[in-house]
Amino acid sequence: SGEPAERENSHRVELPATKARYSPKLVPDTPEPPPEVDYSLEVGSMVQVSKSNVVHYGVLRWIGHLPNKKYLCAGLELEEEISPPGNNGMYEGVRYFTCPPFRALFCYLHDCSKDRRFEELPVQPEVKTNYFGPKESPVIEGKVDPPKYISPMYIGRSKGIQGNKNSCYLDATLYAMFAFTNTMDYMLSSPVDGPVNQTIQKKLRESVVNPLRECGFVGAGHMKMLRDLLSKSSALAGLQDEEKEPEELLNVLFTEIFNITPQLSFRDGANEISHVNLCQILLERDPHSSTMPHTQDLLTRYFVSQNLFFHTQPDLLLLQVPRSGKDFKLYDTVLPSTELQLGGLCGGVWGSCYICNKKPFMKCPQCYINQEFKCKYSAVPYCESCCALVHSHPDRRDHVPESATNPTRGIRMVLSAVLCIHTSHYVTYCRVPAPPPLVPEEIAGPSSMTPTPHSPFCWVFFDSMADREGGMGGYNIQQVEECPQ
Repeated sequence: SGEPAERENSHRVELPATKARYSPKLVPDTPEPPPEVDYSLEVGSMVQVSKSNVVHYGVLRWIGHLPNKKYLCAGLELEEEISPPGNNGMYEGVRYFTCPPFRALFCYLHDCSKDRRFEELPVQPEVKTNYFGPKESPVIEGKVDPPKYISPMYIGRSKGIQGNKNSCYLDATLYAMFAFTNTMDYMLSSPVDGPVNQTIQKKLRESVVNPLRECGFVGAGHMKMLRDLLSKSSALAGLQDEEKEPEELLNVLFTEIFNITPQLSFRDGANEISHVNLCQILLERDPHSSTMPHTQDLLTRYFVSQNLFFHTQPDLLLLQVPRSGKDFKLYDTVLPSTELQLGGLCGGVWGSCYICNKKPFMKCPQCYINQEFKCKYSAVPYCESCCALVHSHPDRRDHVPESATNPTRGIRMVLSAVLCIHTSHYVTYCRVPAPPPLVPEEIAGPSSMTPTPHSPFCWVFFDSMADREGGMGGYNIQQVEECPQ
């Protein structure tokens, strides 16, 4: 290959693999003492050396004696190439260590010193992290309903759930779930298994949901205790202080803590039924679609592309829309639809004719009850001709087939909340009941919380980490603001 052949070197002294300290050793027949050496240096040390007024940085790979050198020598693997005299770990045809070409440098050990870039920093005083400000929320037992309407007590600085240590995903999710709606209150009272999960349920109800509804705020101390409990019960690591996604939290709550039966039922083209808690919209970018689609458009496209229908009418629909971020940027913007029309998405709830797979116009509950046909629905669907044929049998002449017109046609769902990322952390937009109309003499008063004309609802924006008081030893300040619909 053109490289000098390696030969055995009887003069070199190589160090063992273990980290050992070295005392000066002069080349034989050298009576003079060596210059001052830093004997704390060892193989693997990060060092620097100055050559021709240029400082080079690298790792100490070898310590020993070189031919015709008076003092103890060192072999360095440099961070950057140097040529000349850089090489690949050979000296006068003998290999002492291996590194990339032009990255090796041999020098006297006393010319080396510790890399000053890695000098130990002064020890910082311990920062107290369990102080969350002068105001703490109470523990409220029993059952507290959501407020009938929004009021100044729920708006402003230090309102909502106080964030701490990457808790925004938890704060925003719980605020959307419980602050102004009782749709998911069954989680607060349904039976749960195990003492830890029972404690979590009690803590969630009495230290988070109830004070949030009664007083308008929850302190970070109670949220920290809830996260500690969740980390003990869940297999998901990092719940105490790491960043998580809302869907990870929902999965923990639904499946591990409360063991809730999935709320959504889908039917696909093969009449297979699936049950989930969260509907994740998975789509590829459509070049012909809008760059700012509404959630209604995305949901409809997803169902059509996957040949899906709602098997049963949902009471609660949790949607995860396509990501809009640095690594998962499918759309520049996704616009929330304040209403979702589900009639078309439930149109295939009766599937196809059980006999011929044509579009069904009739359904028979008695055929299902008698279990004469293995059907997955609450009634057996038929086209008109097959329905007449099946019920011509003497044993079925007393059946009363019904029209299979979609019973959910015209069903709509109203948007309740939106979780999204704002300034690098999760926040919530929440639909809340508006205050009653003000009488004329009160309109000039301090409250600006007047609903839009003919609208009994308004919207608020919640950020659990809107501001911060103090530095490392400080605490976050949460905030709830009115926002235009």
